[in-house]
Amino acid sequence: MADDDTITLLLRLNKADLQTKFKDEVKPVQTVGPRTLSDCKMVWKEPVLLDIGGKLFKTTLTTLHRDGNSLLAQMFSILGFQLPRERNGSYFIDRDGEHFQHILNYLRGCFTLEGLDRATLNEIAYEAEFYQLRGLYELLRPGSPRSAVTRMASQPVGNGVLCQLGGGSSNWVNPATTGKVAVSGSFDSLINMIGRSPDKTTGSCHDARGKHLVLDLKSCLLKPTHCSMAYNGTCHTGASWSLTGCETAAGGTWKQLAAGQVWSDDCKPQLFAVTENAGSYYQQFKLTCVSGDNRGGNCFCFHVGQLELYGELHYMKSYAKYVPVA
Repeated sequence: MADDDTITLLLRLNKADLQTKFKDEVKPVQTVGPRTLSDCKMVWKEPVLLDIGGKLFKTTLTTLHRDGNSLLAQMFSILGFQLPRERNGSYFIDRDGEHFQHILNYLRGCFTLEGLDRATLNEIAYEAEFYQLRGLYELLRPGSPRSAVTRMASQPVGNGVLCQLGGGSSNWVNPATTGKVAVSGSFDSLINMIGRSPDKTTGSCHDARGKHLVLDLKSCLLKPTHCSMAYNGTCHTGASWSLTGCETAAGGTWKQLAAGQVWSDDCKPQLFAVTENAGSYYQQFKLTCVSGDNRGGNCFCFHVGQLELYGELHYMKSYAKYVPVA
């Protein structure tokens, strides 16, 4: 796809609409409202108590803002991800907390490689990738050609590519109903799986293993950085999934992008990083149920919806009429 035939849209997740990239020139991110550490301390109480996958960590805003481009700094900014505060005063992040101490130690300036085996270092690198700590990621994987650590600016989780294709959060219409994207597969209520609110009909009950949804962006290509999805509120949570991408709709190879588990008792979207093959553009994305729910039985429910994608989106000129107007 030639440059003259495309309009590149870089998702600025701290805005309600996409900013259009013309002539290979991207407009700078505009700062809305105060963003200094002093201003943040007027909003967020210290010390900050984090609940990472059930493990509690106490830290300060100064530590969380040590790397201003990190996901943690963005979460606890003036225009952050609007994290709800739990009853014990903590902020929950649905991530494995086993290595989070190393994340904090890096931000505190006391991280060391000493005594860590290769497997542990790889696991910490994945966490650094998720939290968008480029310095730590490059320390653990120097010269890696697959560094997907990309700044993701402030925005409530859920306002990504499909939100923009549907007209923005305030005037959203499901893009599958207007022909801007196409959905197919073996889950129930496929169109509603890319909706913006909980729908108890989405996914599949009983044995959902191998069932899937294919999302075709049609005349668009996306270089993904993150995805999000949510428990739909019925039956059981804990669904395990895999996300793959295909560069064309003409029977190309499906490449692994991310995998995880929707583990929540509420219906709020959970954010996951794309950790594999993140440097390519894809037209199609496939969400597949790969194992069971959190009960450990043999029901294998997959009650998931609100699928959303994030990254750099390319439109063909013939599709430019769908570009949201700022």
